[in-house]
Amino acid sequence: MLTSKLLKGIPHNHDDIHALLTDDSGGFIQAILDCMPMPVFYRCKKGIYLGCNHAFSEVIGLPKTEIIGNNLFHVFPKEQAETYLENDAQLLEKPGRSVYESEMQTFDKRNFYVRFHKVSFNDRTGNVAGFLGMFEDLTEQKKMEQELHRLATRDHLTQIYNRRAIETKLIKEIVIALKYYRTLSVAMLDLDGFKKLNDNHGHQCGDRLLQCVANQLLGQRRSSDYIGRFGGDEFIIIMPHTLLGGAQEYTFKLRRYLETHCFKAFPSEVGVSVGVASLSPDDMIGKRASQILDELIAQADSAMYRDKRFGRKSIQAKDVSVTS
Repeated sequence: MLTSKLLKGIPHNHDDIHALLTDDSGGFIQAILDCMPMPVFYRCKKGIYLGCNHAFSEVIGLPKTEIIGNNLFHVFPKEQAETYLENDAQLLEKPGRSVYESEMQTFDKRNFYVRFHKVSFNDRTGNVAGFLGMFEDLTEQKKMEQELHRLATRDHLTQIYNRRAIETKLIKEIVIALKYYRTLSVAMLDLDGFKKLNDNHGHQCGDRLLQCVANQLLGQRRSSDYIGRFGGDEFIIIMPHTLLGGAQEYTFKLRRYLETHCFKAFPSEVGVSVGVASLSPDDMIGKRASQILDELIAQADSAMYRDKRFGRKSIQAKDVSVTS
C-alpha cells in the first residue's frame, strides 16, 4: 500500500505513529501531501485519481472533489491524457521509477512545461496497483533558456540569424545534401549605397534600412530557406535542395521586390548586389562539410562582387551573376 514506504524503518514501539499511518481517518497522510509545495497525485493503474495535494489542485485548476474519483480524461485534454496513459503503460510493464519532461495544458488552456517524477506502487499481492507522482514547473526556466538561445543565435538589430547561427544551419544542410544526394544553393546579398546613406543621413537611417531588408527577406522567403545577416550590410540566403536555375530566378524576383517595397522609402539611392552559388552532390563528394561551406560562400561572394562591379542593369539582363 501507499503507507508501506512510510512505515518502513519506524521502530515498532512507536505505536502512535503506526496508528496514524495505518488508519488515516485523521487525515495525517493528506496533511503530509498538502504540506508539500510540489504538486503530488496518485492514481490507480486504470488512470483514476485516488488522491492529490492542494498544490496539484491549484495548478490543475480543479477542486479535489472534481479530481479524486475521476480519470485522466476528466482532468486533462484528450490528447494529453492519452500521452500520460501511454507513460503509465510503460511503467506498468516495467515497474519502478520514471522521470520525463513534458508540456502540460490544463482544461482552462493554461500552459506549463513540467518534469514528472513517477513511481509505481503495489497492492498486498505484490502486483502494480497504481502510480504516485509529482512534477516540477519548469515553465520559467524553459522561457529563460529559449531567450538565451534567441540572444545567442539572432542578430540583435534585425532579429534574423546571426553569422555563427547561419553558418551552423549551412553545415547541417550540407550534411543533409550529402546524405540524400541533393543540390544546395546559397545567395549573398550586399547593399549598394549603404555607406553613403549612413554618412549623409545617420546610422539610425542605416539601421532602419537593414531592418527593412531583413523583414522583406523573411516575408518573401520560402518555407525551406534560411535567412541570416552575414555581417555589416551583407545578407545570406540558404536554399536547400534548390537547383541553380531556381535559385537564380528566386533571387532575381527578390531583388525586384526589395527595390519596390524597401529601397524607395529611403532618401539616398540604395540597391542590392546579388551572387548565387550552387553545388551538386557530385561537386561535394569526398569533401568535408566545412570545406563545402567555404567553397559555397566564396563562390557566392565572388559572384556578388562581379554583380556590383558591372552594375545592376547588366546583371538584371542576365538574371544574376552565378558561379557554380
